[in-house]
Amino acid sequence: MEYVIIGLALLLFSLGFIVTTRNAKYLLSGYNTMSEEEREKVNIVEVVSFLRRFHVFLGLTFLAIGLVLYYFISSDVAGFFITAYPILAYIWFIWRSRKFYKKVDSGGYKAGIIVLFVTLVFVMIIFGLGYRDNTLVLTDDGLNLTGMYGVKLKTEDLISFELVEQCPAMKSRLNGFATGNMRKGIFKSAEGERVRLLINDPEKPVIKIVPVRGRTIYYNSRKYDSAGLFKKLQENLPLSD
Repeated sequence: MEYVIIGLALLLFSLGFIVTTRNAKYLLSGYNTMSEEEREKVNIVEVVSFLRRFHVFLGLTFLAIGLVLYYFISSDVAGFFITAYPILAYIWFIWRSRKFYKKVDSGGYKAGIIVLFVTLVFVMIIFGLGYRDNTLVLTDDGLNLTGMYGVKLKTEDLISFELVEQCPAMKSRLNGFATGNMRKGIFKSAEGERVRLLINDPEKPVIKIVPVRGRTIYYNSRKYDSAGLFKKLQENLPLSD
């Protein structure tokens, strides 16, 4: 993740130098849709200067805080930060930028703030759901893996389950949620198999569940010991050979 943080920080930093007073009428959102008469009322030199200072500050703080969180707190916290921080920063940027457009109709900034705010709320909901531990619950006719990308399986729909040290290496994420420590959703393994991951703690062993139909599941819990859960399955959910 450190490479992602560094790469995004460089991108944010460089954005401050892309827009200039010469190309602003083509590249600067809001300003590029104004008439020439409206542009004359805007001090574009101050706008470009503010935009540059903002992106330099954003890039540097993104890099510093992101790396500190990653190395000294956790990769999960760093993952949330690199998603939410730029959104919050741009909400502030749009709000502050309105002072440069007071002489023209600048009501569009409200729409931009609303869109970013809704996006931030959506991101917080996704991360909130993703961080919830998937729980294995035994039912009268099978098992239920609760939480994001969880699944219900009946006993007759199961071929086998076993305890393995770790899930296989993954090639790509097809649909799901992933941070430094958690991977939940549909992934493609290095061998090309599509599997369902419910990995809440990468340091713990994994229970491999093979259903009759559908994708192989790799599961562990952040709260509960994998060996204990596996023993519980063996005792309460016997499978016929």
